[in-house]
Amino acid sequence: MEDGEIKTAVIGGGKPRGLCGSGIIDAIALMRTSGAMDETGRIEEGPHTIEVDGAPAFVIADGIAVTQRDVRRIQTAKAAIAGGVLALVHRAGLALSDIQKVYLAGGFGNYMNPQSAMDIGLLPPIFRDIIKNIGNAAGAGAGMTLLSDEYIRESLRIAELSQHVELGGDAYFMDIYVECMMF
Repeated sequence: MEDGEIKTAVIGGGKPRGLCGSGIIDAIALMRTSGAMDETGRIEEGPHTIEVDGAPAFVIADGIAVTQRDVRRIQTAKAAIAGGVLALVHRAGLALSDIQKVYLAGGFGNYMNPQSAMDIGLLPPIFRDIIKNIGNAAGAGAGMTLLSDEYIRESLRIAELSQHVELGGDAYFMDIYVECMMF
C-alpha cells in the first residue's frame, strides 16, 4: 500500500484477474498490517472494504476482493502449517533457534514473500534471516538423483532417517494449532 492505494503486480503483466497462492498471503498480510483485519481474522470496515454476500470483503483491485470466507480458509491452512512446523520442531526436541535454514520450494513457496508469511504467522519471525526460496526442489532433486549415484545414495540415507509423524492425534499439535489460528 502506498499513500492509501493498493499497488498490485501481475505475473506476466496485464490487468489483474485473480490472486495466486503467494498473492493471497501478501493480501492477508496487508490486511493485517494495515488494520483492515484484526488478529482474529475479522475484516474491519474501512476505505477498501465492501460487502459480498452479506459479509465484509477487502478490495485488492477492480473485481478482486478477499472475502471473509477466504480469510477463514487461509486462517485454518495457516494454523495447520504453522502448528505443524512447531509440533515437528518440538517432537524433535529442538528449539526454533536450532533451525539453521528454512527452504521454501515449489510454485507456492518459491514466490512467497517471507515477510508476508511472517506477518500472518505462517512462519515464525525467528526464521527471518534463514529463509531461502529455492524453486522446484522436487524436480531438481529428481534430476540430480537420476544423474548421480552419489545423490541416489544420499536420497536413500535421508529416507532411512525419515519418520512418519501423524499430527492429527498429537496433543501438542492440537494445542498449538488453536494458538496459531490468530494472525
